[in-house]
Amino acid sequence: MELSIQDSYGFTVYSSDEKKIGTLLNIMINNLSFEATLLVFPGLKSEFGYRKVGKVASTASGFGTRILQNLIPELYDVVDIASEVQSEVITEVSQRSDQKAADIGASYYCIPSINAETLQGERIILNLDAEECESWYKNTPVSAETEYVFFDATAYKGPYRSVPISLNLPTIKGLLVYDPAGRNARVTDLKFDPTTGNLKSLEMKYKGTTKSIEKDYLKKEYSSFTSTIEFQKEESKGSQSLLGISEMQQIYLNSTKTDIARAILINLNRPKTVEEIATELRCQDCSVVVPDIDELENQGSIVCLTPDREEYRQYYLTDAGIRVKNVLIGQELFENLI
Repeated sequence: MELSIQDSYGFTVYSSDEKKIGTLLNIMINNLSFEATLLVFPGLKSEFGYRKVGKVASTASGFGTRILQNLIPELYDVVDIASEVQSEVITEVSQRSDQKAADIGASYYCIPSINAETLQGERIILNLDAEECESWYKNTPVSAETEYVFFDATAYKGPYRSVPISLNLPTIKGLLVYDPAGRNARVTDLKFDPTTGNLKSLEMKYKGTTKSIEKDYLKKEYSSFTSTIEFQKEESKGSQSLLGISEMQQIYLNSTKTDIARAILINLNRPKTVEEIATELRCQDCSVVVPDIDELENQGSIVCLTPDREEYRQYYLTDAGIRVKNVLIGQELFENLI
């Protein structure tokens, strides 16, 4: 049984005696042994929910206004008093919600993936009973020196968005992997094997295609990975396709399909956010440029420099993107793209 953390995110975990343990929201990897551990949170659900603070505060403000209007209409400025009460209610509810989130995030299970016995739809059944989970694996201490996780804290999409599902450990989603030839690709997924209890492979995007590198060929560095095998084998530099087009020329053709894509490449003279790109291209909405940005990233012409950010991510040209831009502005010839 092989599992992907992207695919199994949000699965419900049950003990062998059919008691719900919690929701799988992250995977932890030991950087020495490559042991894979399920991070299961008993108080969190994976689905996106409404913000309870806003819901309760909205109800409370309406309630407070009605009470004040009934009790003291002739003595006070109801609007001012209601606003003050509303502010106090919102503050109190926010504080309670923050405390609730902290309490929920402080409860978790570190369950070795080798204890995942079976998979039934979106249910993971353990070979441990609930008492064993509670006794041995609840709130297990973790170490940032020897362990890392896949998702950062922004991955959680439930009502309590501040819950740190990364346990303050370093994260690897979006990290770069370098091969012996100096090429790089960005990590997009992680696969683990419950039969061995270890990391199996990392998946990454390389020039628009998905590459998978087995753990035996990976080495974790401080803020990246290195691969001992190349992402692709090349018989010679500037290898040609059957149509006589080099790999770099193909990247150019794939990256310049639309006017917007070409304009993005030409105008990307420094790291920019999607909002900045859309504004400079005089697009009324960011959604106009997002598909082209995604495609350029898939083709390896641009790269997100801040993948850990939830908002205001910045993009810039890769080495390949710089060459594509040079052809567009007439500083390099297309036939020299080898």
